[in-house]
Amino acid sequence: PKNPMFRPQLIVRADASTEIGAGHVMRCLAIAQAWHDAGGNVTFASAKLPESLRLRIQNEGFQTQSITADAGSVADAAQLLDTAAKCGATAIIVDGYTFDVDYHAQIANTSFTSLVIDDNSHLARYSSDFVLNQNAAVTSLMYPDCSSQTDLLLGTSYALLRREFLVGASKQPEARQRSRRILVTL
Repeated sequence: PKNPMFRPQLIVRADASTEIGAGHVMRCLAIAQAWHDAGGNVTFASAKLPESLRLRIQNEGFQTQSITADAGSVADAAQLLDTAAKCGATAIIVDGYTFDVDYHAQIANTSFTSLVIDDNSHLARYSSDFVLNQNAAVTSLMYPDCSSQTDLLLGTSYALLRREFLVGASKQPEARQRSRRILVTL
């Protein structure tokens, strides 16, 4: 029987700043919300995180942990794995362009389930348990060199939508028909 007190722990490794934007953290927030809704706990580990985003994450009920090593370094990965071990994590998500093949391999060569969120198949090799690319035109041909353990989650059926967007999608059809304008900002 499952222990009702056990809440699986997820560690999210993503950064945000004025230089790189907030997209990596915000799309990870969608997964964190779903993980929490399924009964899990979430900790965001970041080397760069503006205070406004730190507060947003904490207001969602998630923990934050600072990574003090240089982003994407071997020391960063070691610090992330130490945080995961101390939290009793079962899974790690890595999202960002600063994490290279060696970084991902260091995470994949552990007992943690690992997911890499990817936009453009920029790495020469992927070794995580899962690679998620939610773009419309993505195909498995974009990932020719993956570990035999890697499952590809490709396409818009894996789109990461936070609660505030899902609420609007569930409105009654007549309410959706009244909405004629939307604002998209990047």
